[in-house]
Amino acid sequence: MAYITHVASALPPFSLSKTEIMEIFRHPTYDYPDSLLVKIERILENSDIECRPTAVDMSQFWREVVPEDGSYPTPKNLFQAAGFKPTITDRAIVWETAVKQLALSAARQIISQVEGVKVQGVITNTSTGFTLPNLDTWLVQELGLEGVQAHFSLDNTGCGGLIPCLDMARSLIHSDRLSTVLVVTVDCCTPHFNPTSPSDPTTTNMDAMEPILPNILFGDGAGAVLVSGKRSPGAWEIGVPWGVILGRSTRDNIRLGVTQQGYHLRLAKKLVLDLAELLPQVWGNVILDQVMGSRDVGAITWLVHPGGKKILEVFKGLVPPLTDVDLRLSEEVMRTKGNLVSPTLVFVLELMMKEQKDQEQKEQEQKEQAQKEQKKVTEKRTGDIACMVGPGPGTQLKIVKLTKVTAPLTARSNKV
Repeated sequence: MAYITHVASALPPFSLSKTEIMEIFRHPTYDYPDSLLVKIERILENSDIECRPTAVDMSQFWREVVPEDGSYPTPKNLFQAAGFKPTITDRAIVWETAVKQLALSAARQIISQVEGVKVQGVITNTSTGFTLPNLDTWLVQELGLEGVQAHFSLDNTGCGGLIPCLDMARSLIHSDRLSTVLVVTVDCCTPHFNPTSPSDPTTTNMDAMEPILPNILFGDGAGAVLVSGKRSPGAWEIGVPWGVILGRSTRDNIRLGVTQQGYHLRLAKKLVLDLAELLPQVWGNVILDQVMGSRDVGAITWLVHPGGKKILEVFKGLVPPLTDVDLRLSEEVMRTKGNLVSPTLVFVLELMMKEQKDQEQKEQEQKEQAQKEQKKVTEKRTGDIACMVGPGPGTQLKIVKLTKVTAPLTARSNKV
């Protein structure tokens, strides 16, 4: 068996508020008609995203910057120095610098949590850029990891990218090759921020919003997960992932293309419609019955990727539906961080593990107090089963069941 034992996350030093995003769209550099600006502002207000982390100090976009030492501008000031018309090379420099800093920060946090940990495998994931040597090789070298027997970059899997990484880590441990695997997911979307003016200024339909939506929703961040073959209380056993790919008509719903100005992120408005059609077909008989083994959705902790408010609303419309309480972790991450692509599920997972730890501590305190007062305590444990759900480009859906380890260690249940 393979278990998630530790989780860590990393965020860049800056954040972008709704007001700052709107100021960028209203800048005279762009020729958005008022009707489209009204739509953008409405979407911002209704997105439930208060702010999103960014690796670029975007509040200084239009300030003239002259590096003190005359060198090439730092990532913080690169867009300003480029006059907010950065080339694909400019953007790539910002992206690579930020991605490496974030990935390294998250990985170091994991290693610092586990004294004497010996990482034998490294898996990295990103869908927003390219670097060679790959990120997995760079991390092994930068962290000074010795004894790594396998390392992979499992890239371009989109928002649900953590799930195939967990699947690969699980397979490596099941094969008896490795006992500990470090998974690091990282994405930086802000370097690709590109509020290009619409080709037709009179266009006011939602099609004009498709290349604009990513600039509103996506942020930057990294997450790290330690997967072990050792069973220990509090760890989460990784089940067999399940996935489905929709037909060819949905292929362009989530798309990342390359232009002369850099990567061009696109979210099609029909993505929500396609998910609303797909999910009811696989919700009861596949996700609940086969993957989770229960239709009691209230007994399951839901780790749904908060790709956007409308995507979460699709889950609330299912039968049986997920409630605001069921989706509280996803909604909290969306509110405070927006959509960070693949690391988003790590942040949701981290929030769940913190909530569980706080709950267990509170229950223990209540139990000790009851014993002092000689009262009988009826223990009721909930949330020991979790369902992680993440969409991806294609359009596709990935799902995996996580089961919390509550039994004490036994010699038989541990991998030697």
